[in-house]
Amino acid sequence: DAYEWGARALFAAPSLAALTPAQEEELRALTSELEQAAGKALAAGGPTPGVKSMCAQMDRLQWSSRPLLYYALSDGLVQAAYAAPKMRSLGYTRRRTGELGYYYRRGRGAAAEPASSAEARGGERGAP
Repeated sequence: DAYEWGARALFAAPSLAALTPAQEEELRALTSELEQAAGKALAAGGPTPGVKSMCAQMDRLQWSSRPLLYYALSDGLVQAAYAAPKMRSLGYTRRRTGELGYYYRRGRGAAAEPASSAEARGGERGAP
């Protein structure tokens, strides 16, 4: 199955049989590297009967949508009732740059403070 998937995802071939000899050699080398990294060989044999790998670049994706009003209401309600209050409680502020909305919070801890401030605090503590 890994070889079949690799042929489709990495080489955009409809199947393993459609690879050129050079592509097949490259795929086998890549798979060998994967097996070495995992410390385990792939199961022997060909593709599992009844199981087909899915390649997002080639296969038709099945999905269903809801009316736009559903998305507008659900996003608006979740944002107003949960996300915005939760993010504020964690110290984030809502910002916008053009069309992009995002949450921002200054860093915490010594790494987020300017060096001069950290040095001043060290002096106040009486560091050796």
